[in-house]
Amino acid sequence: PKLFARLDLGDPGKGSEARLLTLSDASGTALGRIVLGKHKEDAGPGGVARIYARIPGTSQTWLAAPAITLPDETLDWIEHGVIDIDPDKIKQITLTPAGGAPLVLSRNKVGDKLDVQNVPKGGKLKSDSPGTDIASGFHTLELDDVEPAAKLAGSAVGTAHVDTFDGLNADLTFTKQNGQTWATVTATGTGASAKEAADITARTKGWAYQIADARVTTLQTKLTDLLEAPPKSVAPVVEKPKKK
Repeated sequence: PKLFARLDLGDPGKGSEARLLTLSDASGTALGRIVLGKHKEDAGPGGVARIYARIPGTSQTWLAAPAITLPDETLDWIEHGVIDIDPDKIKQITLTPAGGAPLVLSRNKVGDKLDVQNVPKGGKLKSDSPGTDIASGFHTLELDDVEPAAKLAGSAVGTAHVDTFDGLNADLTFTKQNGQTWATVTATGTGASAKEAADITARTKGWAYQIADARVTTLQTKLTDLLEAPPKSVAPVVEKPKKK
């Protein structure tokens, strides 16, 4: 035991590199416990990495395989994907800020450009294809943090709705709380997308996800963000008559 520290197999806790792993069944009954220590790489051809281990309360140490790697943080244990919609399958996007007018982009068929609807008369878009960037906001959207949705007490700041040609309809509702933006997700689907919608609902129902600022900015785009600023009017120059 006095040499356990060399293999990171001392008593797990503050200041120790050892990891205590407990496996339990659905009722919480412990099935087994093991202390995991350092890895040992096998440099030989076809070598397999191993890990030093021992059973709590015993002095025997073991070099075992496979070499288990345990995440350091709780968030490292969970799936980070929130929603993943293929941009090419999107039929319409509606982004609505709280108390503001919605931004709508749509197209008639796959392969067409997502056009901005309701561009004001005389308005000019900064880009020929702003829909490409906005549609990508729904692709591989991942969380930075997650909390039960019931804990949200902030105010809603907008929604993002998307419809696909496959019949999937998804909504993200954004809430601002303590300077961070959180999103809740709902989904429905018809035909081939019914199962996909059910899977999204089963995974996201009751949860709120903290989303990266860059994605939030994309999914809260306003029509005014896409328009060029109107040219500034220049007052005519009036020359004063010269004194004789």
